[in-house]
Amino acid sequence: MSESDARSTVTLRSRRPPGSATPLTDENVRRIVISSVEAIAERMGIPLLGVESDEDSVTLTVAAPQLVAMSFAAELRRVTDRWHRTKFGTPIWSDRP
Repeated sequence: MSESDARSTVTLRSRRPPGSATPLTDENVRRIVISSVEAIAERMGIPLLGVESDEDSVTLTVAAPQLVAMSFAAELRRVTDRWHRTKFGTPIWSDRP
């Protein structure tokens, strides 16, 4: 597979505070995260092949090498975590792998 044919997938896991639901169970939070995915892909010029989300995670598939996918996920994590901390006072993403 050539680099131009690369397809990579990366997953971010939502944090789960003890005794409560993950932030992604809130449909509005999930909608902001998905909108952020689309905006970052457009801004970075990365072909977004798919986004899957549930109450525990967001999985991104891009037409790019794994290093690009990881950079994409890092930017998504940085932007959405900052937004969530400002709005709700807590991070959105888990530190667990």
